[in-house]
Amino acid sequence: MKLVYSLMLYVLLLCSLLIDIVLTTSCRKPPVIDSTNNQATFENISSRLLPSKISTSYDAKGLQAFFNLANSFMNTVQPKSISEQFQGVNLKELSKDDNKAKILKYETPIFVALGFGLLFVILMPIIGFCFCCCRCCCNKCGGAMFQSEKESKKYAKCTIMSLLLLVMTILMLCGILFMFVTNNRINESAKNISTVYNQAINEAIQFANATIDQIIEISDQIPCITYLDKQDIGDDGVKKLIGNPLYQSVLSNLSDTINISYSLSQNVSNIYGFLQSINFLNTSLNEEADDLKNELKQIKKELDDIANDCINNGSIPKETCDSINSTVVSSNVNFTSFPDLSDQLKTFKSATSFDMTENIKSTTMKIEDISNTVVNKSKSARSDLIQLISKTEDQVQDMLYQINGNITNTISTTKSKLLTFENNYFRSNSEAFKYENYRYYVYIGISSVVGFIFVLMALGLLCGCCGYKKNVSPTHRSSASNCGGNFLMASVGFMFIFSAILMMFCVVWFAVGMHLHIVCRDVHDGILFDNFLSDQLIIEGKKISVKLLLSQCRSNAPIYKALNVENIYNISKELNIKDKTGDLNSKLNSLSFDLNDLNILSDKLKEILNDLADSNTETVNYTSFFSMTNEKITDSNLALAASNLTNYAENLRSYNSIAEKLRNISSRLIEIDNTVVSNIKNNLKNLESNVTALKSTSYHFKETILDLLKRYNQSDAFIKNEGEYIIKHLISNYSTRLIGWLDQGSTHLVVQVKSNMLKCGPIANLYDGVINTYVCSDIVQNVNGFWLALGWCLLFFVPCIILSVKLAKFYRKMNYGSSLDKHVQPPFNESYPMEVRSSVHDQTSLMENNWSHADAPPPYSNNQFTPRYNSGYHY
Repeated sequence: MKLVYSLMLYVLLLCSLLIDIVLTTSCRKPPVIDSTNNQATFENISSRLLPSKISTSYDAKGLQAFFNLANSFMNTVQPKSISEQFQGVNLKELSKDDNKAKILKYETPIFVALGFGLLFVILMPIIGFCFCCCRCCCNKCGGAMFQSEKESKKYAKCTIMSLLLLVMTILMLCGILFMFVTNNRINESAKNISTVYNQAINEAIQFANATIDQIIEISDQIPCITYLDKQDIGDDGVKKLIGNPLYQSVLSNLSDTINISYSLSQNVSNIYGFLQSINFLNTSLNEEADDLKNELKQIKKELDDIANDCINNGSIPKETCDSINSTVVSSNVNFTSFPDLSDQLKTFKSATSFDMTENIKSTTMKIEDISNTVVNKSKSARSDLIQLISKTEDQVQDMLYQINGNITNTISTTKSKLLTFENNYFRSNSEAFKYENYRYYVYIGISSVVGFIFVLMALGLLCGCCGYKKNVSPTHRSSASNCGGNFLMASVGFMFIFSAILMMFCVVWFAVGMHLHIVCRDVHDGILFDNFLSDQLIIEGKKISVKLLLSQCRSNAPIYKALNVENIYNISKELNIKDKTGDLNSKLNSLSFDLNDLNILSDKLKEILNDLADSNTETVNYTSFFSMTNEKITDSNLALAASNLTNYAENLRSYNSIAEKLRNISSRLIEIDNTVVSNIKNNLKNLESNVTALKSTSYHFKETILDLLKRYNQSDAFIKNEGEYIIKHLISNYSTRLIGWLDQGSTHLVVQVKSNMLKCGPIANLYDGVINTYVCSDIVQNVNGFWLALGWCLLFFVPCIILSVKLAKFYRKMNYGSSLDKHVQPPFNESYPMEVRSSVHDQTSLMENNWSHADAPPPYSNNQFTPRYNSGYHY
């Protein structure tokens, strides 16, 4: 049982191997041949690529105007292209002194912009420190809780500042929202990096697999190209292209000769038949003439006896007896003088026994067998051609298989490395991805700080606007208004605290984002790679232009054209099957044969024809034949003689014996006339007919034979001389056809590779989707959007601080009022409590003392506080 299973497995493996051999060596779809001009139409290579999953268009979701603002700002800072400024400078040459100066010059506008940011970082803490000192130290000179009545009445000023602060707060809100949105976008893009990465890998692998498939298609078309040659080299092909044309050429030259030969053969047979008939008739006539003479002599003798009896009888009238005696029944015909045709008969008998027709048929069969002769004589040379073409086919296919193997191995190793890289850095659970979470939360914190400041200002405006009343004294303002002022002052404090940190963050990310923008600006067209990596973009000593590659690939041009591979890898040479066959021409030149075996005029046939030409059938004395056929057969009319004898018998009825004899002779004469004489007449008629036919058939017989001999000699010379030229010409055309198929097939393969194979649209799509869309449009734009939004908010910090401090005076509840309508005015000392002043300078006692507004106030003493002014008040 195990043996049976093993045998079955072996058979299955063998069948699989055979199927694989058939599939890899046979042409799956033979080309279409236009026989009018020997043009072959091969199947085009198909480009089967699945739709790309990588998007090349970025949906900004309404933020494109904001991103354009960021890009416009950065383009204003540095409008010059880095590739134009460093044209011809590769990456390794940037460390040179000349290039360092160029770099410094190129970075100067960026440094200036960074300088403004750093100036903000430096000045804001200093200003904030001074502001705090004025408010909290130095006797609080900048933070007196006092507002004059006149100042508090400036409602329009308060309204305008509130509106301005509201507008700036709203603008800051926009920036804060942009910060949160761009931060979320960056985080989403970071989370999506694994998907984009996998899509990019899959697209690259798909393109590589498509490359493999198309190379397999190219490989599959190799047998279709050699199929045409193998078909022509086969028995049927050689018979069709060489054998049949050679046969037609020989036949066209020999057809008249063969037709004349057939006609001559028929004439020879006819003449031989005529000669046989004439000879037979001649013999018959001589025999019949002798018989006739003998019969008539016998009858004449009998008549003479009857006449004697009649005379001896004495009673019969003498006239009757004389009449019987004078009856003529003789014949002097003589056929022995006919011309002798025995030599001609012998010659034609010999020719007929040779059977010229069969000889001609044999020659015709040899001519018709020329095609098979060509096939048989060229077998060895054609076998060498088949082996050579098959070897070349294997070489080209091995080269293509090797390329496919290299691509497959590259895919396998590269995919493994890329997946390992993804697991280490791009997975959400990877160690590297944790830093994205840290960044996200830091950005949330920064956005929250700015948002907190915004909330304080918004609450300040809300409470201040709602609680503020213009008719209320500064010292009697509502708690809501006072809270509004406090919120505004709190926002001012936080702005001073965080402004430097936030601006430093903004400056750093501006520097990073600015350079990313510069890179992305030149990366879009690929010119950056051409400029800085020119020394590395070299294949086989030829430079590769990324810009040209992307431009061609975006129009879905073949990779061969996009990379201008012709200067690197001569595909025309590698796919030129004709050149790879090497000594194909010498093999074709060895394809030779001849027609020496084809002998049209044999020696025997030549001898027969010469004998026939010397047979002298034309010189036969046909006149003697015709003159003798017109001679009288008998000297008298036997029928008339018989009639007379019958009459005589009637007259001699009384003489029974004589009458009976006369009747008997009369009957015999009638019988002789009806048989012998009639046969002689018929034979003479037949003889005349045969002689006439012989004469007619033999007319120009010798000329015909001589012409035929001449034609045979010419045909023989044609076969031996012209036949060689015709064979060489046919072999030359045959060789041209075989080489032409290889040329057409090679040209087809080259055209397919150059114009239809490996269309690199997916490469441009991959580049645009990953670099331009995902990295530059999605990540870099959002990064730049975040620092721009932060810088936008920081831009309004200074006016917001000023307006917030100013508005706080209008919203906060003051500790001191002006009280210009009272007798006692406290000194401008904000440290002096309102309650103390009220107790010391009791309003009632003042009224009781009847002090008027015109009187000077009493002396003021305050042992607890040092007066700031000796006399008078300053507002």
